[in-house]
Amino acid sequence: MRRLTSPRWLAWLFAAAELAGCFTEPINRQPSVQLTPPGTSIMRGKDASFTVVATDPDGDPLMVSWGVVAGDCPIDVQSWQGDRRPLGAGERQVVVESSATLAPFCVCVFAVDSHNATDANCLPQTPVNRAPDIQLRVVEPNTLPRFPLFSRVRVSAAGTVDPDAAPGEMILYSWNLDRPPGSSAALEGCGTATDLERCFTGDARGTYTVTLEARDGMGEKSRAMVPVEIAEDRLPCIRETTPALTSLIRDDSPDAPRSLSVTKVDDDGNPYPASSSGRIQFTWFAGLEGGPMSYLGNDFESFTPVGYQLGDVVRVRVEIRDRNVKTIDDILTRCQMSGDALCESPPGSGCFLSATWTVRFNL
Repeated sequence: MRRLTSPRWLAWLFAAAELAGCFTEPINRQPSVQLTPPGTSIMRGKDASFTVVATDPDGDPLMVSWGVVAGDCPIDVQSWQGDRRPLGAGERQVVVESSATLAPFCVCVFAVDSHNATDANCLPQTPVNRAPDIQLRVVEPNTLPRFPLFSRVRVSAAGTVDPDAAPGEMILYSWNLDRPPGSSAALEGCGTATDLERCFTGDARGTYTVTLEARDGMGEKSRAMVPVEIAEDRLPCIRETTPALTSLIRDDSPDAPRSLSVTKVDDDGNPYPASSSGRIQFTWFAGLEGGPMSYLGNDFESFTPVGYQLGDVVRVRVEIRDRNVKTIDDILTRCQMSGDALCESPPGSGCFLSATWTVRFNL
C-alpha cells in the first residue's frame, strides 16, 4: 500500500481541510417582499390600501418599511429619496392617504433581514380622475312640460360636484343656448353672483337647448343638456276686474263715479301691468246706451266714467290685445256683432278678450 507521506500530499490535505472549514456556516438567502395594489381603481383624492407580504426563506427576522413619493418610481431603488415608514410585525396593509393620490405617485416597500440582505418592490400608480358630476335642471317656471311664451326660464346646476377635487380646486363652467328659428334669446345671469345659474326669455315658439360643460382642475370635462319647450303664443285673457266679471251692471252716482279696472290678466309670460313694450294693450271705449262707443285710449288698466248726468246709462268696454292682433280683432268683431257683454275665447275657457259694463247713473 502506498503511503501518503510525501510533502506534496501533506500540503494538499491541509488545503482541503481549510476549504472544508469555509462551508461550516449556512449561506444567507435574500428575503422577498411583495406589494399588491387595491382590487379596484385608485380614485384621485381618495385613500388607497396596498397589501404587503414579506418572507425570508431562512426564517430570519425582517424589518419592513414603506414609503410613497410623487411622480415616477426610481429606476434604481437604491436612489429612493422618499421617507421610510416602519411596518409593524404582523401588519399587512399600508394606506396611501388621499393627499398623496391627487396626482401620479410611486409606493415602495422594503425588507431587510438580520444579515442585512434586502429586497424591495415598487409600484407606480396613476389615480383615476373623474369628471365633474353635473346636476342640470329647470327651476323656473314650474309649468312643465311646456312653458308659456315670454317665460323667464331659470336653469340651475346647483348640486354639481367634482368627486375627487383637491382642496381649493375650482370647476370652470361654460354655458351655451341653442335657439329655435325667430328667437333672439340669450343666456344671462339671474341676478345672483354664481356661475351655477343662467336665465333667458323664451321669445319664440320651439325648443331651446341649454348646454353646460364643466371642467375640473385636471382638465377632465363633462357635459349636460336640458331642453326647454316654449309653447305657442296664446290669446291674452282678462281674468279679474273690479267690479267682477259677474257684475257687469252697476248703479253709480254722476257726482262720485267709481273706476272700472282690470286687476288680473293671463297672457303667457308677458309683462303686466301694460308696458311700453306693447306686448299687452288695453283699449277702452265708452258711450251712451243705444249710441256709438268712442275710443278712449290704450295702455291703462282702469277708467272712470266722468261727465255724465243723472239718468244716463253708459256702456264701457275694455279689450285686451297682444301681438296676435289679427286673430283677436276677428274674434272681437264676432263678439260685438253678437252683442256679447263678455267675449270669451275659446268658449268655456274663462279667457275673456273683452268685457263690457253697463253703468246706470241713478244714485
